[in-house]
Amino acid sequence: DECVIKYVRVEGDNVRHVSVDSNNNVWTGGYGGNTFDLVQGSTGAILATFDVGCGSYGGLVDANGVVWSSGRSTGQLLRYDTKKTTTTADDTWQCIPSPGAYGMGIDSGGNIWNAQWETSTIRKYDPAGNLLGEFNAGVGGGDTGGARGAVAVDFDDNVWVANSLTDSITRLKNDGSFVATVLVGSHPTGVAVDKNNFIWVTNLSSHTLSRIDSTTNAVDKTVDLNAVKW
Repeated sequence: DECVIKYVRVEGDNVRHVSVDSNNNVWTGGYGGNTFDLVQGSTGAILATFDVGCGSYGGLVDANGVVWSSGRSTGQLLRYDTKKTTTTADDTWQCIPSPGAYGMGIDSGGNIWNAQWETSTIRKYDPAGNLLGEFNAGVGGGDTGGARGAVAVDFDDNVWVANSLTDSITRLKNDGSFVATVLVGSHPTGVAVDKNNFIWVTNLSSHTLSRIDSTTNAVDKTVDLNAVKW
């Protein structure tokens, strides 16, 4: 496939976390053993490796070079401060309690929003890792519904959470208060925001994309991926 630029073998097993830092280097995390690798973006060389026993299910790198990563099986949220260097010698970290830690997003203030698998709630942490609040994020808990998928924060700092088993997206204000529930396709698992502040949702079981107009809280477009000619 001509779209593949590099194929890199990393130390992590069952890689779930992939995020890009400000230097265009890539952090990968293996869910099978909590092992992270820092991959040089242009060459594919492994620059650093660490395992602190939590994280690696998914996450992001913030503007300060801190790697945030969910650890669903450990019930913890990793805050790993890289000090914006490629060496791990001076790095510091925390494994913060966060039951069922799953999808994650970041707002304009650098606050981390982490959805909880079992309880259908979402937690808000400040940039230092302090818990600011926990809010209802959907319908049902665990295998009955809410907060099972991805999290995205739009340009107005509203928080959007995928509720995989109720086929819906929950919208919250930045203070955690409820705004709306939007029905989408079957089993939504991914959420993203485009440059026009539309919310895009990937629906695993219906093989569709739903686009939500954030001004109306309604789906205004559905794309059938089975019909797309690649």
